[in-house]
Amino acid sequence: MLLQPRDAMEGAVKLIWRLVQFLRPYLAHVITSILLGIATIASSIGLLGTAAYLIARAALHPSIAELHIAIVGVRFLGLARSVIRYVERWVSHGVNLRLLGQLQRWLYRTLAPLLPARQPYLPTGDLLNRAMTDLENLENFYVRFISPALVMVFTTLGLAWFSGVFYPRIWLWVAAGLLGAGGVVPLMSYHMQQRLALQQVKASANLNTRLVEFIQGMEDYLLFGQEKFMFKQIEDLEVTHHHIQMRRALRGGLANGLASLWVWLTAWGVLWAGLDPVARGEFSGVLLAVLVIVVLASYEAVSAVVQGAQNLPLALHSAQRLLSLETLKSSQTASTHVHFEETTQRPDIQMRDLSFRYAADAPLVLKGINLEIPFGRRVGIVGPSGAGKSTLVNLLLRFWDYDEGEILIGGVPLRLWDERVLHQVLAVLEQKPYIFSDTLRGNLRIAAPRATEDQLWWALEQVELADWARQLPEGLNTWVGNLGAQMSGGERQRLALARLFLSKASVIVLDEPGAHLERAQEARILGRLMTWVAERTLIWITHSPQSLDYVDELVVLRQGQIVECGTPHTLRGGNGFFAQMVKLSSRFADDVAAQ
Repeated sequence: MLLQPRDAMEGAVKLIWRLVQFLRPYLAHVITSILLGIATIASSIGLLGTAAYLIARAALHPSIAELHIAIVGVRFLGLARSVIRYVERWVSHGVNLRLLGQLQRWLYRTLAPLLPARQPYLPTGDLLNRAMTDLENLENFYVRFISPALVMVFTTLGLAWFSGVFYPRIWLWVAAGLLGAGGVVPLMSYHMQQRLALQQVKASANLNTRLVEFIQGMEDYLLFGQEKFMFKQIEDLEVTHHHIQMRRALRGGLANGLASLWVWLTAWGVLWAGLDPVARGEFSGVLLAVLVIVVLASYEAVSAVVQGAQNLPLALHSAQRLLSLETLKSSQTASTHVHFEETTQRPDIQMRDLSFRYAADAPLVLKGINLEIPFGRRVGIVGPSGAGKSTLVNLLLRFWDYDEGEILIGGVPLRLWDERVLHQVLAVLEQKPYIFSDTLRGNLRIAAPRATEDQLWWALEQVELADWARQLPEGLNTWVGNLGAQMSGGERQRLALARLFLSKASVIVLDEPGAHLERAQEARILGRLMTWVAERTLIWITHSPQSLDYVDELVVLRQGQIVECGTPHTLRGGNGFFAQMVKLSSRFADDVAAQ
């Protein structure tokens, strides 16, 4: 639905004002930059005006003494313009970089409570586009729009006053001409670029998203012979993006030409308005020449505003995409950053009437969960896919906040825990562990930044990766590839397990820890892990009923509810849902072995 012009303008003003708020911490730098910008334009106009006066006055063959001040002025202003321009660029770009840094920090602070719970709704390519292209589009917001617009206002006022001092009637021509060239033309340019800028932002986002998807899924595209189809899609998006850029460039050129024409017409108007007064002797012809040249020199300020108006729609649409992240429902409520006693390092976990749904109109994923996990207890949570096991982990980690009921850790409601403290107490092995595009050492030190060399090798020994690591070209300093691409699935799983061994957390959560591991190797590694867990709390989550003899208690989830609790031996020997899962799993394993 297209907005009415008035609504669109109000929305643009609100966005501009919102972006200006990011400049508040740097107000002194902003004011300094604007003053230097005014000084730069003033020195440029003064240089050309003084040069015009010198040439026009010299044509009358006066004494050299009468030209001395003008000669010195040209030299001084020529040097001053270069120095002031350099300092102005240095200060204004410093402000720009500070603004971008502020926006980057805001973006990461905004994304932190949204991810990783919101990650499925925010594609990687789109996030990358917001973090890079959209922020890059905002790079020109201050340097190319805010500062030039304010400089143009002062330039118009200054030239109108200057011309009015010498001849009152001419200042109206100057003021009207500069307001048109520096106000009307940029406004027209903004409206001409607005729709195309939106199309360019969307085209850029679509192109980047598809490129990231293609790179991440390249193996599958090649496997199924769909690379040509993907290349065609990317090529079409590139062509669309290029055509939009060309149309924007043509309209930008038209606006620049119109602004130049407007300035020239203003200069001709000043010349026409001053001819009669000069003929009547009311006004000096030399000063008229100076005013004409000064008006032409003002084009430097006009062109900067026109250029800024062309980039403004792109910046505003990018800003709208970034600021729209604020409207997404956070998966968390704010914590109170309570400082806890040391006893919370050995916490009990309690869940009371816990219920959760992912959206207000979505069905409940967890329903009335009541569970007590004393510190040091080993609890297995089992159930079929979709039973709510991973959701329970996400709630414990505060990736989402629950709707009803309560989770208490160490007797303190989970919502009151500071996340950094919480993640020091809880360590999780996820079902699909993330391997960073870093060295082996860097991936291990995610869990323990201060771990010694011996501790790193000890952790690798526990997961049977030490011999493999010693054979690598650079040992622990070997790069593991993009997302661990140079490692097998089992090696990535064991690397994630090694990070657990380095953790000092008192509550360990395992989500399918034996994935990608051979049965014998899994038994050896998990045996060492159980010895290491010792006096810690263990929560073991799996959809398979096998390998749960390590736990003291089993909790069986089905359709978001606890349907059974007991020891593994008791539940296996019963006739309940878990016993049926064991029988089905055993029958499937027998069928596979028979084949």
